[in-house]
Amino acid sequence: MTIAAFVTDFADQAVLIPSAIAVAIGFGAARWYRGALAWSGVLACTWVSILLLKLACLLCEALWVEGLHSPSGHTAGAAAAAGGFFGLIVRRRGGDWRWTIPISAGLATAIGLSRLALHVHTGLDVLVAGMVGVVSATVLVILAGPPPPRLRLSPLITALAVMILLLHGSQASAEATIQRIAASEFWDDLGLGGFARQSCQTHASPLALGSGKTAHRPVPAAPDKCGTEKSVTLHDPYQI
Repeated sequence: MTIAAFVTDFADQAVLIPSAIAVAIGFGAARWYRGALAWSGVLACTWVSILLLKLACLLCEALWVEGLHSPSGHTAGAAAAAGGFFGLIVRRRGGDWRWTIPISAGLATAIGLSRLALHVHTGLDVLVAGMVGVVSATVLVILAGPPPPRLRLSPLITALAVMILLLHGSQASAEATIQRIAASEFWDDLGLGGFARQSCQTHASPLALGSGKTAHRPVPAAPDKCGTEKSVTLHDPYQI
């Protein structure tokens, strides 16, 4: 495993989502309901936003600037969840909420660079996702407010660290599912297949292989209203 793969695995949805649920439970157990609600709501909105951005890029690529193909869920999730969590820790210790911005931006940069090193995203993909994540983390910390003194951080951090280490290396297959959804004829029935030829075809990013070669695993193509075929390429587990 390369350093980039090791780093990026910390931000996989298979790690972030269970960890986020555990944090929400911890906040609720401490009777900090405002924090639990803000945490759950903002992170859910973050992942839904990335999902919608991915679908929009896949369905109508001609409407987007060149280089934006699939905003990175790893980058946005790390910035929002980890950045928001560390921002709350800073507030718990009397710090200003504005520290959330550089903290989440730093996390987005680290994960974003790992995504670029693995050749699964473009620079614009990670930049857009990073912006979504930083904004989400900042909104989360502001809405949650300062954590109450009864919230014991040490046990929560310890339990969270153990969970992350146990889950590290697990990989979700969300990207393949998103691409299958984008290839569905359902979108053509809604008239979304009526764009120019280039917007009717899904962008196919190469897989990053250890040998430096590229490979594609296409899903069977489905005809669209432009008279072309809308095909989808399934990416390696790191592509989301």
